[in-house]
Amino acid sequence: MNMLGRQIPLRTARVGGYFFVMNQDGTINASLDLSAYWEGGQTKAAVELPGSVDWVTKAMDSIKRAYKNNEYGCCVISSLFHIVGTWTGNDVGVALQGSDAEVMAAYRIWNPRGDNGCSIATVNNYWRDHGITINGQIHKIDGYVSVDNTNKDLVKAALALFGNIKLGIDLPQGWYDSKGEWNPSNGSTRIIGGHDVPALAYGDKILGFTGDGVVISTWAGIRLITWDAFLSTKWISEAYAVLGSADWAGVDDTAPNGFNTAVLKSDLQLLANGQIPSVGPPSVPLDWLI
Repeated sequence: MNMLGRQIPLRTARVGGYFFVMNQDGTINASLDLSAYWEGGQTKAAVELPGSVDWVTKAMDSIKRAYKNNEYGCCVISSLFHIVGTWTGNDVGVALQGSDAEVMAAYRIWNPRGDNGCSIATVNNYWRDHGITINGQIHKIDGYVSVDNTNKDLVKAALALFGNIKLGIDLPQGWYDSKGEWNPSNGSTRIIGGHDVPALAYGDKILGFTGDGVVISTWAGIRLITWDAFLSTKWISEAYAVLGSADWAGVDDTAPNGFNTAVLKSDLQLLANGQIPSVGPPSVPLDWLI
């Protein structure tokens, strides 16, 4: 039984408005860095950071599904299904649920026979370019942006604006064993593998937890990652906010939180088409070529 499955990147770098990931097969993915939009004022002016955000409550019908991650290392796919359930639960009031067979069909795109996990960025690109079948329908995203998880305000803004942050966690044994709070104390144990979970809420004593931090969904339940753990690169090495197209923003490009996604969507489309948005050139860090 493999309950993890995220392929931990060989290297990552945040350079010139982009976040670069070198995957285990040597391929490199580049994503826009949300920090470039935040610092430039485009995002910062669009939202006042709320004291807490809860996209979980209206999505529990989806979140309580393990989506086969209690048997296979399909966490990158299960996380995707939970995010779509969160978007739809909050946008239209009913959390869309897929079938376990659809989860495995998506997982088999990268694991036709074995159980070797997936790269988050590679799956995100496929989700954007081809879509994933959920409840019999193809669901695509407009794109995704990297989030600097060491920037607390940026994390809050991403959760408020996008309704998710897809996290790449280097999971310690203590977190694997805990069904409640993930913190530096129980995170001091050995790293047992890579895991992908969606962050869906933040706040102090939110959703029945006693601490202050970010709530994630995993293994048919929720956990709280305390801020001192979340803001560290010791456990989180990838974080992406996914822009959910019609599942989140609807046909009017307006999300449930009132944010208009048109500007960022335009830049994400340029990147998907191989063009350069104005945030800077996506040149691969030179030290990777040495």
